[in-house]
Amino acid sequence: MKTSALLIVLSFMISGCGGGDGAADSSPSAATTPRATSPKPAAGLVTPAAPITVDLNKIASDLGAAYKTRATCYAKMTKGQTLDAAQSTEFYKAMESCAQISQDICDLMKKNPRWQRQITEALEKNTKSSIIALTKGEKAYAKAKTSGKVGGAGGPCPANIAATISKYQMSEMRVKGLMPYTKAEME
Repeated sequence: MKTSALLIVLSFMISGCGGGDGAADSSPSAATTPRATSPKPAAGLVTPAAPITVDLNKIASDLGAAYKTRATCYAKMTKGQTLDAAQSTEFYKAMESCAQISQDICDLMKKNPRWQRQITEALEKNTKSSIIALTKGEKAYAKAKTSGKVGGAGGPCPANIAATISKYQMSEMRVKGLMPYTKAEME
């Protein structure tokens, strides 16, 4: 009985039945037969990123300059100064620039998601300090405003600039959120 069971198992193994995937591969002909290669790249391979064709440092520097202008205007208003017409125009234009450049950055990341690391590095290098200065300026202004001793803009924001700011507000928040901030930086 043991001999017949052993013969049945051996016959299954030799014929390739019941041996699983490895049974057929153990035959001498399988070892010498090359396997067909797939023309598709393996799933783990990554295609190279598209080359960066824009000056990310310039874009980030322009954004940083706009944030710095806004921070400077808030500092003046916090000290009780009212912005004159030229300063007000500069303040509103800086707000519009921040919104528009932020939208441009979001469009770049949407079109080229692999550029996000380089964009973030450019922002940290050229924009982050101005964002921090603006945040501190806005907080100081809000605190001073409660005491009633602040200045203001020389006039209302023009409608076309206000529309741009409103339209791209989320993009500006998204760009600000690309960078990490410490608690000390934002206090």
